[in-house]
Amino acid sequence: PLRHMGRIVLPQGIDEFDVPDLWNNYEKRQKGFLFQHLDALRIFFENVDSVLNDLKELLQRRNVVRDNSVVVMTVNSGQRELFSNFVCAARSRGFDTGNILVFPTDEESHQLAQGLGVATYFDKKSLGVLPSGEAKFYGDPIFASMMYAKILCVLYVSLLGHDVLFQDVDIVWFKDPLTYFHDKSNNAIQDFDILFQHDGSAQPRYNPFSANSGFYYVRANKKTQYLFTSLLYHGAVVRKSKSHQQVLVQLLNEHSSM
Repeated sequence: PLRHMGRIVLPQGIDEFDVPDLWNNYEKRQKGFLFQHLDALRIFFENVDSVLNDLKELLQRRNVVRDNSVVVMTVNSGQRELFSNFVCAARSRGFDTGNILVFPTDEESHQLAQGLGVATYFDKKSLGVLPSGEAKFYGDPIFASMMYAKILCVLYVSLLGHDVLFQDVDIVWFKDPLTYFHDKSNNAIQDFDILFQHDGSAQPRYNPFSANSGFYYVRANKKTQYLFTSLLYHGAVVRKSKSHQQVLVQLLNEHSSM
């Protein structure tokens, strides 16, 4: 008879989905990912109003918003060479970097972004606790921890009512991508709330959309704000799965059915 299977059960029958723990060690009161994330959410809720006020003033003062869009990135000092490479490559091709907003997670990368003349906002209370070093490999603890910054930076700008082009720092532009997203004559893309590129991976955990979370465009509306708020609430699952992309696709699967 047919039997229900989880979305990321492998062909061999192995269920790869795992939930975060409350405690790493209950007797020693060592918090697991779930309780750690609840602490992070408390900091977020205590400071979100002041952060949004600061960001609103920064975006206006630096004239960052173009056609209601902001290019959003996050970086730590371990990724500083990649970020510098992106900025230098963009300027060498004559692209405007004035509509980029960077969310650094440490003082060194904050100063780097300022030195490069890019608009930067350092949310010390929520992001300052994240690792400053580079990830040694995909999915290691540093990589997994940095996924929290990828959630917050998009959510903050979306809550201000601006469309977001989010990208990782290991990307360079050959053309200005915003000209594609802002092309009103391209009716095929104007009705979509979010635009992703295909990840290229056939892993079950990325099914059914295989949406790549390293480069995507989000239109600011109630649906997308709800989606990224939900992603924030699932931060403990992001830490446990070591993948921002896996959880985002999981939520896309749910929210697209609404």
